[in-house]
Amino acid sequence: MNKHISDTTKIELEIPVFETPACQALTGNVFDLISDYYHHQREHSSLNKILLDDTIRQLLSKRKYSRVLDVGCGIGTYCRMLKSYSSEIIGLDTNNKMLDFARSRKDGILYINQDFLTIEEDRKYDLIIFSLILDHVENFQTYLVKAREILSCKGKVFCVIPNPVKDSCFQHDEFGCMLTSYFIEARQKKYRRNEKNQIFCEIFSFKRTLSTYLNASIAAGLSLTNIVEPRHPDINHPAHHVPYFTILEFLNERR
Repeated sequence: MNKHISDTTKIELEIPVFETPACQALTGNVFDLISDYYHHQREHSSLNKILLDDTIRQLLSKRKYSRVLDVGCGIGTYCRMLKSYSSEIIGLDTNNKMLDFARSRKDGILYINQDFLTIEEDRKYDLIIFSLILDHVENFQTYLVKAREILSCKGKVFCVIPNPVKDSCFQHDEFGCMLTSYFIEARQKKYRRNEKNQIFCEIFSFKRTLSTYLNASIAAGLSLTNIVEPRHPDINHPAHHVPYFTILEFLNERR
C-alpha cells in the first residue's frame, strides 16, 4: 500500500455509461457550452492545462515545423504554443464559438471552419495534431488515412486520446482501480465539470481500446514513435493514480 495515502482514502471517478450506437448524437450547443468554459478556464486552471500543456510543449518543441495543422483546434491553445516553432500554422474547427474565441486573440494564426476530410492540399504538413478529437469521430480511421495523405515524409501525427483504462474505471483507492470492461467499445456518456466541480454538460464520445487506435494508425501507414501518459502532480488527485490522457506520436516514414 502506498504509505502516502491513508487507509480511508477513496478516490471516486465518473461512472462510465456505455450507450448503443443509436444514442444521442453530439450537438453544436454542447460545444458552445464547452467553448464558454474553455474561454474562461482552459488556459488557467483546467485539468487539460495541468496534465497536458507542459508535456505537449516539451514534446513538440524538439524540432521546427514548416507547416502545422491543428485539427479541432478549439480556442487555439496549441496553435499559439507552436508559434515559435513553425512559420505557418492553421487551426481547424467546426465550432464557430471556439473559432471566435481563438481569433479574438489576434495572434496572426489562420483559423478555418472546415471539416478535416474535405481539405484538399498540394503542399504537405510537417505536423498534424489531433488533440481529444479522434474519440469524437465514429470512423476515426478515415482521419488517420487523410492525415497520412497530406503529411510530408518524416512528418508527425500527434494524438491525444482519453486513456482507455480511465474510461473503463469507476473507482480508485489505495488498493487499485476497479474497472467495468476495458474491452467494451461503444459510445460513452461523459460529464464536463466546471472549476467548482459542478457538471455543466453531458457529452458523448467513442470509447476504444489502445490497440484499436494503434492498429488503425499502423494500417494508415504511420509508425508509432512515442507514448506518454501524463501524471497529475497532486497525490490526492485521481489522475496521479490513473492516467486520464494518452499521448501518441506517429511518424510518416513513407514517401
